[in-house]
Amino acid sequence: MTNHHRRFSPRLILSEIQTRLLLKLCLQAYFSLLAAIVIGALLSAPFIVTRARSFMEMNFVVATIHGDDSALRSWALAQPDVIACQIQRDDTELHVRVEYQGLRQHPEIPDVISQMRVLGYEFRGMRGGSSGLISTLPELIKNALTLAVLLAGMQLAFGCIGLVGIHRANLSGHSLPPLFAGARWGDVVTGVLCALVLLVFGYLYGWGLEAVLGKAPPSPWDTANAMPSATKIIFLLFGGIGAPVAEEIFFRGYLFSKFKSAGFFWPGLILSSLLFGVVHFSDPYNIPAIFVYGILLAWSFHHSRSLVAPTLAHAINNCTAILLMVFA
Repeated sequence: MTNHHRRFSPRLILSEIQTRLLLKLCLQAYFSLLAAIVIGALLSAPFIVTRARSFMEMNFVVATIHGDDSALRSWALAQPDVIACQIQRDDTELHVRVEYQGLRQHPEIPDVISQMRVLGYEFRGMRGGSSGLISTLPELIKNALTLAVLLAGMQLAFGCIGLVGIHRANLSGHSLPPLFAGARWGDVVTGVLCALVLLVFGYLYGWGLEAVLGKAPPSPWDTANAMPSATKIIFLLFGGIGAPVAEEIFFRGYLFSKFKSAGFFWPGLILSSLLFGVVHFSDPYNIPAIFVYGILLAWSFHHSRSLVAPTLAHAINNCTAILLMVFA
């Protein structure tokens, strides 16, 4: 009888309800983050794909009677999106390498074979070939327009999904606090002080990481100081201002607030900060530091009840880091 009473006590039932609610919130946070990443990628991917450089290499078997390959090279260079063409001859083998923009092969292999026959080659077959991507992320982000599209797509996705999530949470009775309304001068002071803590912690973390590794860890922004001036401006605007606004709306204004309003302050603080760190997967060495940043930003939002403080702190930290990168 006693065991039966303990098993179905109201306190235990409430605990089970809370556990299920916490699990539901965690799943919602995960899928919201996944949706933001996917939508952000889909928004920018079509343009990024057209800017990427690819290559195609082919080995053709031909007769040795045709010794001048300049006409074939000229024809290849005249094809859409082709930016380079190299042709080498080794006895009966003709090695052709074509570089082009985008992921779709230019020109297609049947077209090359057809044009070889038009030009008088005695085509006898192929010995295989290969294709692949040449462009790297550091190379792509040196272009101002490419970087703007890449960052804008992600920031638009995170900001919009955060705002939609806040609206839906309020409709379901969570009553999340207003984002920027009701800001006071004290919030500005809190933001500046939080930014100083972020900068000091970031410096100490970087110093410690370099001491452990024996060198500065690699970063996708290592070539920032070699960017053209226009790209540096885009980097500062989108990375120093756009990213803080979009990410604070999503991670603190939506994710953390939703957990907090449901009575899960600490799980929300930890999970929103963890996801904030994980979303910066392109800079893996700094994920632990970014996780701590998330905790500090969420704490400043909790005390000010306005996104002004964490957004200002985030912006000051990012702008300082970017300015140091591009002018170092």
